[in-house]
Amino acid sequence: MPPKVIADLVNSPEVLSGIVLGPPGKAKGGISFRSITDAEGKEMQYFMCTPGTLEATIPFAPGVFAQNGAEATTTRKSILFNVPHNIYEGARLLEEAVQQKSGIAVPCWTYSVKPPEDYRPCRIRGKIDTERATIVDAALDPAELPEKDNWVPQRCNAVMCVTGCWQQGRNGGLLLTVQQLQIDADSPVPEPVLFVIVGA
Repeated sequence: MPPKVIADLVNSPEVLSGIVLGPPGKAKGGISFRSITDAEGKEMQYFMCTPGTLEATIPFAPGVFAQNGAEATTTRKSILFNVPHNIYEGARLLEEAVQQKSGIAVPCWTYSVKPPEDYRPCRIRGKIDTERATIVDAALDPAELPEKDNWVPQRCNAVMCVTGCWQQGRNGGLLLTVQQLQIDADSPVPEPVLFVIVGA
């Protein structure tokens, strides 16, 4: 079954209510993980944008830093997407459903999906293994991510897997992993749409 579009979760409450979290796995370094599946026990995969569109933007190169602040060399990196509000809403509902089923209190939850704030657009944070993920260009031909030193904001779409939920003590969060990434460095990046709360 092909991935669904994450924005469509706004109209799919039955999918959200059917999310199943597995039991906590053996803790490593004090962190345990729980698998996430749909009601039929299948892996949950979502297009970030409607196929054929590149509505999201990667503002800066994926990276990972060690505890000492130095950049690590692992191929599994953090990646940030700026997204339109409709994509944010679907992802927000997904994360909210996982958080509620995990039993982890809201103040202790580390959010992967964040609303617009401080002149920043809606954002989704995930992980990408730059050696294992499939990367293609706008024409769906094989591509590579630009080098960090030559990075410019990338228009993109992605297929993200809802990998699981992590927990460390009372804290926890959602794990989203990019399996496929479509980028288009040749097209101009649209200006982000910011939502201003009147009277805030």
